[in-house]
Amino acid sequence: MRRVGKRGELQQQYAVELILAVLIVILFVGAAYQKADDRNVKQQVLEKQMALLIESASPGMKFYISKVNYNGYVSNVKIENGRVYVDVDGLPSIIGYSFFTRYLVDVSSDEKNFIVEVKG
Repeated sequence: MRRVGKRGELQQQYAVELILAVLIVILFVGAAYQKADDRNVKQQVLEKQMALLIESASPGMKFYISKVNYNGYVSNVKIENGRVYVDVDGLPSIIGYSFFTRYLVDVSSDEKNFIVEVKG
């Protein structure tokens, strides 16, 4: 049996370290992708977008949130105590997203949309 020299040992060590580094990077990318695709993140995005729209709205404005949305199926939208709650893909909203407005905000729905109306 031939003996591997120091140079061969170093090459093997570098190869093992490279493989481990690649595996770690793959795990981090996979975890980040999974988190970015999480329902909770989609729910937070919708709540924040709605809160920003409400804050910038004038009395008489309406905006529509499609129930079949890019961020998932929106099953419920409610506004309570200055917070927006959006249920996405069966995940109920617990924390919500706060907004500030001096106007009354009302939510209604039809077959395809939730209608948020800002009243004076």
